[in-house]
Amino acid sequence: MARTTCEADRLTAEDARILKLERGTIAGHCCAIIVVDPPSDGEPPTLDGLRAHLAGRLDRVPRCRQRLAPTPLGVAPPLWVDDTDFHLDRHVRQLARDQEIDDEALRRGVARLMEGRLDRRYPLWSLHMARLSGGRTALLWREHHCMADGMSGLRILSALLWDTEPHPAATEPAARVRTPQYTERELLRFGLAARFGPSPDGGDERRARPDWRRAPAQARRLVAAVRRELLPGSDTSPLASRVGPGRTVDWLSGPLAELHDAGKAVGPGVTVNDVVLAVVAGGIRSWLAARHARAASSGSRPPSASIARPSSVSRSPPAVSRARGSHSPSPGASPPSASRAPWSSSRIRWRGDPPAAGRATSAVARSTMASSRASLSSK
Repeated sequence: MARTTCEADRLTAEDARILKLERGTIAGHCCAIIVVDPPSDGEPPTLDGLRAHLAGRLDRVPRCRQRLAPTPLGVAPPLWVDDTDFHLDRHVRQLARDQEIDDEALRRGVARLMEGRLDRRYPLWSLHMARLSGGRTALLWREHHCMADGMSGLRILSALLWDTEPHPAATEPAARVRTPQYTERELLRFGLAARFGPSPDGGDERRARPDWRRAPAQARRLVAAVRRELLPGSDTSPLASRVGPGRTVDWLSGPLAELHDAGKAVGPGVTVNDVVLAVVAGGIRSWLAARHARAASSGSRPPSASIARPSSVSRSPPAVSRARGSHSPSPGASPPSASRAPWSSSRIRWRGDPPAAGRATSAVARSTMASSRASLSSK
């Protein structure tokens, strides 16, 4: 008997746009690296132990068992359906063939993973384990941005890997609701209904009409965005070159309290994320200056750099039963900016002399944020 309703979630329009951006040298996944110190009692985690741990918690995040089912002719975004060929071993793997590696080899391994793509025939996530020197263990988590944004991605990791309480109470696993396996004809019929039928909020998408009064302003913004993002500027920059397939990964670490104190020295509303973004902006400026590139302008409009700011629209509880959609801001957001990434969940250590690094952080934060406030107040 033919199905009359679609019981699967459909990729949102925003997430579908993120999926379409993945082409050429552009990959749509993000990565998180977790370094676990050697346990005080017992052996370090093993690959078999990690797989067994996740197998007992996968029902907390049904999305991790689902793949994308494209709609024929592309009339609507894909559906999230159960992967009937799901194997945990395909997603949880060992890096470097169970050999102990140092931090530099870990960076190269992360870069290699970031150069690749998540296979769309299967659920869009992976977890690699690496044995590090000193008895440490690294976990490398990848997920596609259309599956979850930064905040909901951390909730997925929390649901799969750890608990927020030292001794959590035992909970019954949520009942697993399986999605039907739709035929191509059903996928096309449901896709046409999603495209031309009523919208999920009860409105009728067929009756939607553009507001032509806004067309001139929207056209000007579009032309400005294309000129800013795609056309070469008048200034020659070492960064103005074609992006290749290779990736390089590095990171800095330091006491989280120093970043917190540096922000509070600027103002009560300055977050750790603001300080990190200010340090990155200062680092880019120093890098450009070392290469004799113009980092400032004597004119009325100084050169600007565009970044993608992480932001979350998810309101899911920590123990997610279903991964929410992601949210990606429009291009052209200029640093510094107050995005709300959960930096407090990370351990950050400085290389070099911590007091000097803390003073440098505070100085960069003060200078960058002061110029940002002045720029905002003049608008």
